[in-house]
This record gives sequence, C-alpha cells and structure tokens, in this order.
Amino acid sequence: MEGLDSEYDIDAVRRAGEVIGGDLSWTAENQPRIREAFSVANQWRDSHAHPMRSLHQSLRAHIRNTELEGFTAARLKRMNAIRGKLRRMSVRKNPLGLESFQDLGGCRAIMGSMKDAQALISAMRERCRHVIWAEDDYIHAARPTGYRSHHLKFEYRGGGEKKGYDGRRVEVQIRTNLQHSWATAVEAIGMFRNEELKSAKGSYEWLRLTASAGDTRF
Repeated sequence: MEGLDSEYDIDAVRRAGEVIGGDLSWTAENQPRIREAFSVANQWRDSHAHPMRSLHQSLRAHIRNTELEGFTAARLKRMNAIRGKLRRMSVRKNPLGLESFQDLGGCRAIMGSMKDAQALISAMRERCRHVIWAEDDYIHAARPTGYRSHHLKFEYRGGGEKKGYDGRRVEVQIRTNLQHSWATAVEAIGMFRNEELKSAKGSYEWLRLTASAGDTRF
C-alpha cells in the first residue's frame, strides 16, 4: 500500500479519515472498522516519509551550500493531531478529507535572521526539483493570532522506483529564531491552560497578549 496511487486506495484513505474524525465509541460491532481505519491512515501518513526526507535534505543542502545560519527538523504528523484536524474540518461546509491533507509530512527551518530566512525561501523556490503548488507568507502578513512563518507547500517529484511517491504533499515552514520562540511559547501556554491559542481558541486576554507579542517580522 506504500504507493497508494489507485482510485480504490484513495477512496479507502478518504473513508478512513471519515471514521477517524467521527465518533470512535468502541463496541464489538464497530471495532473492526475503527482498526481498519487507523491501519489505512497510518499507512497513508507513513507513505509521506520518503518525500518528507527528500525535502528535508534539500533544506539542509541549501543552508549548507549558501552558508546560511539555521537548523532544520522534520517529522510526520502525529495521529492525535490528525484526528483533531479531521474533527475540526468536519464542521465545515466543504471539509478537507484525509487524502487532501498537505501537512502529513512537515519540514521546518529556523533561521538566524530575516535575511537568511528570505535567502532560503528564494533558494527553495528557484532550485528545488519538487513542485510548489501553494505558498503562504505569514511573515509579512501574520495570522490574527500573531503567528509568523513562511509556508511552502510542495508536491514530491521522483524518478525510477521512487515515482510511486509522486504527488505526495509536504509542507515546509521557514521562520526566524524569534518567530519560532513565539510559536513555542504560545503552544506551551495553550497546553498549560488547555486552550488552542495557536488556533485562536481560548481566553480573549491571552489571545490579545500573544497576538501583540507576535507583532514583529524579525
């Protein structure tokens, strides 16, 4: 199932997402359906590992070759985060299905300065063999929460035995140290208060404070 490129398989991923994002009451009747849904979802997520590693290698190479100051990380989306996103999506008029998630594989670059961040963004745009299908500049136009980062959304392009991964989507986030510190602090406060501050849900006072603290491009 590693390639998951047939219509049947994608339909199976879509159905798995519907199950995972719904009521998971554990009964003898629905136990097999839930187990199967998580099995399919895990395989679909894991099929993004190679594309993610390829993008991560590109990030590291561009930082090294252009002598920029920064460090990188990469990881697959945790299953509890996938379930949470599916549940949030389920209330929308046209919910996004699991098969369309663009961040099952994610890479991040934390740069020492805005100059280095912009240089890396340009390098990934101009000299990466994978295809950018969408881009969000939250550095110059922050989210209402104060969140700042530049998102490049890639579709993997491989060759030979890796061609089966073509089309897998990986999100690359590029930000500065200060922007990363803000995001980390907001996530920690949200966990302590049991509020989704990074999703603009929670105490108005805390949301206003964190938005004000994030009002910097550097």
